[in-house]
Amino acid sequence: MADQTKREPLEVELKLLFPPEARSHVEAHPALAAAATAPPRAERLVTTYFDTPDHRIAGNGFTLRVRRAGDKAIQTVKSDGPAPKAEDTGLARRRGEWEWPVAGDRPDLHLLSDTPLGGLLSNDTAGQLAPVLTTEVTRTKWQLRLEGSSGVEAAVDFGCLRTGGAEEAIHELELELKQGPVGPLYRLALVLQADLPLRIGVESKAGRGYRLASGRLPEPIKTRDPVLNADFAAEDAFRRILGCALDALIGNQPAAAAGAIEGVHQMRVAVRRLRTALVLFGPHLEPHAVAPFNDELQRLGRLLGEHRDWDVFCRETLPAALGGTAGHWRPALMRAAQSERESAHARLEQEFAGPALTRLALALAAWADDESRVLGGEKLRAPLSDVAPALLDGVARKVAKRGRHIGRLVGTDLHDLRKSLKKLRYSVDDLAGLYPPDRVSPYLKRCKHLQALLGEINDAAVAVTLAEQLGRTHPLEIVPGVAAVAIWSEGRRAEAADPIPDAWDEFRDAAPFWR
Repeated sequence: MADQTKREPLEVELKLLFPPEARSHVEAHPALAAAATAPPRAERLVTTYFDTPDHRIAGNGFTLRVRRAGDKAIQTVKSDGPAPKAEDTGLARRRGEWEWPVAGDRPDLHLLSDTPLGGLLSNDTAGQLAPVLTTEVTRTKWQLRLEGSSGVEAAVDFGCLRTGGAEEAIHELELELKQGPVGPLYRLALVLQADLPLRIGVESKAGRGYRLASGRLPEPIKTRDPVLNADFAAEDAFRRILGCALDALIGNQPAAAAGAIEGVHQMRVAVRRLRTALVLFGPHLEPHAVAPFNDELQRLGRLLGEHRDWDVFCRETLPAALGGTAGHWRPALMRAAQSERESAHARLEQEFAGPALTRLALALAAWADDESRVLGGEKLRAPLSDVAPALLDGVARKVAKRGRHIGRLVGTDLHDLRKSLKKLRYSVDDLAGLYPPDRVSPYLKRCKHLQALLGEINDAAVAVTLAEQLGRTHPLEIVPGVAAVAIWSEGRRAEAADPIPDAWDEFRDAAPFWR
């Protein structure tokens, strides 16, 4: 891995995609004209990205390109973004960027000595570098002055990307923060998105090109645990926690849209972690702002949950429940389940094609970065180390209350306990960095063990619910299969339920590491 210890000049950019027929509406939007400090400029850009045959540059998280505009050529190195800063909210990408004018259309490796690529490529590598992809776009660019001190460059790119024999269209709006806080950039994006069919784009042009060249589908990503320390203000910690979850929510959308099961799962986890952040910091957040965000996250979570449930039912539950059973009803049951799975995916595709997901993400980011202190109470300005124990106490109390008399809990009561325990586990993940690992680990281990048992019970209940739904909505010939799933699920539930009282006692006896 290349050395990334050298200080990076950062580019902060939000990418918004639009359908080709919306180009004129994007360029004519009054919000751009109102904030522009001068008339827009248009230019033709041809950009070539270079790499070694083994893609050494991309494999280390960089791109190397030469861009030609008229008779001028600029060589640029970009890095993948570092971990979010305290003020980040996960949507505007922060990437290292180095630029130089060059004489020709190939990279000059002598210029790379003061960048992280300096230790990765030598002058001997020059002959190995070859074009990997090319983009040709017409760029229309505005310089904007937004509220406060924020300066933003808006650029509409319209053209295509080529690699080998493959080609993809490019039609996107990039908002790049030049100076000042990022909040006004998000608010501008919200104004534009209210009138235009804009969706957040998570892939760079280079990322799209490398993926197109390889034929790979978009890959899922996991939610990063935020890097926090005791000196953070609580409101900055909230922004970073929110940012990591938002990054995963939007970052997994391409994989989920392509049908990747893990992409859907990671989006669902991101929704849960966003809701957990709203609960964890809830005592100090303005409740009238939290409520609509929570409602929309619940709605999105249900859609993702339906898709995920049918994925698991088709790929895991039915093969395990039916085993080698060869009943005449088996093909019909499998077809019925697959039909429901495809319907759930179609509903999710429709959701992704609409404006709601982008609007939710932009609105959360804009709210979290609002400098007018609309987040809530004065406590959020206090050091995180002073506030965290009370925050964790609040989530832990809910678990303790719902877990009383655990041996008698069934159905929705166990389900409610599982949800509260999951919020506690995510809260611990978010704030664990404040405490010694040897104190956190035993607590988290017992929490995860109990959560896994409750998860098994919930999965068994979901399997029965889905099987019953098939029995009601599909031909009666599949009823024996519904019974087989129910019998198998009951065995699974009983096996998980037996050790729960002991697991609960072990968890309850674990000392709260934050006290």
